Amino acid sequence: MKSKHYKCAELALEALNHLQSLKIGKLSSAIRKIELIARLTDDKPLLRWCEFQLGEYQHQFMQILEKGIDEEAVNIIIIKIEELNIPLTHQEIFTRLTKAGGGFKSIESIEQIFEKLNKGKRGNDGTYYLDNIQDTISSCSNAAAKHASRIYSTYSFGEIPRQQFDLIRERVDDLLLNICPDAVEKFMSAYEKLASPSSEDWSLALTSCRRIIKAVADSIFPPRTNNFNGRSVGEEQYINRLWAFLDQNVPSGSDKDLAKAHVDYLGAFMQKLNDKVSKGVHATVVHKEAIRIVLYTYLTLGDILEFANKGLKKTLSDKGKIDINSASIEELSSVPGITRDLAKEIIKIRVKGKFKSIKELSIIKGVGLKTIEKISSKAIAI
Repeated sequence: MKSKHYKCAELALEALNHLQSLKIGKLSSAIRKIELIARLTDDKPLLRWCEFQLGEYQHQFMQILEKGIDEEAVNIIIIKIEELNIPLTHQEIFTRLTKAGGGFKSIESIEQIFEKLNKGKRGNDGTYYLDNIQDTISSCSNAAAKHASRIYSTYSFGEIPRQQFDLIRERVDDLLLNICPDAVEKFMSAYEKLASPSSEDWSLALTSCRRIIKAVADSIFPPRTNNFNGRSVGEEQYINRLWAFLDQNVPSGSDKDLAKAHVDYLGAFMQKLNDKVSKGVHATVVHKEAIRIVLYTYLTLGDILEFANKGLKKTLSDKGKIDINSASIEELSSVPGITRDLAKEIIKIRVKGKFKSIKELSIIKGVGLKTIEKISSKAIAI
């Protein structure tokens, strides 16, 4: 008899395979598999997300939508979602705020609307618009893929407690979104490849990791023609460039030596596996090796972004962003969405403990979803 652990990993893999299909009905089928995982693991927030996508809350939200959508209605809907503790992304919420995108109908109904409009080769039927419907399906599909990938990773990385790994991912993702947004998408690609039974796909996961590391290196330590402390730091020497960034920005001590050692080890391990792939022997790249390199990439990037605080702030400054955990009241007040009064509140709260993400500003009265989005364009929490 299969263990619950194994069953969850199997269902997550099936869900990911469904999400890769272009057939109508595959998205709702993937969500039903995720729903079963949520029931098996008693994951209530995930279960509520599934129920939302499958139309369980349709009547409650459609009543609000029927009265017309304005700022007040949007706030009511957001508050309702928060009260129900449904873990929806901003994009998932916004694509649901118009009838044109299907409103709060079940994703199964929205898929059927898409099929009808697509077959009729019509952009709209007077109520539903193909572009809006596609946006709703896309935001739901992206969220489903993230949930399924997380579940698969959790039960594949059996030795790692789920909450600890999720905390690492959330923190690294937040930092990467500000330094190198493309890297987050590439990580998602790597996780999808890990979910495949094909050793060739596992090899492609390694390729995704190399691209992630190079993209991050390009952002924080661009290629140079001159050597840095005896190391080449050209276009393809991205491991050396990460090492140089740490050497330049982390204060001397054990943290610096450890972080640089992590980078060197990651480079050596990746090169070893890359040599196998280059020879065309995909079968020699075992699943555990692929998982290990994706995990280690996350951990190493986490070290780099956490330890190299000074360099990270300079990189963000060059990109026009400030750190809400260290910015002065004048700097905070210059950020769109932050008034002087709000800047004062931020400083009062951070004295008790740093903000872990911009989203945490929502604990301050009057800071809603739109304000968070404005602030995120020019600020980050380091």
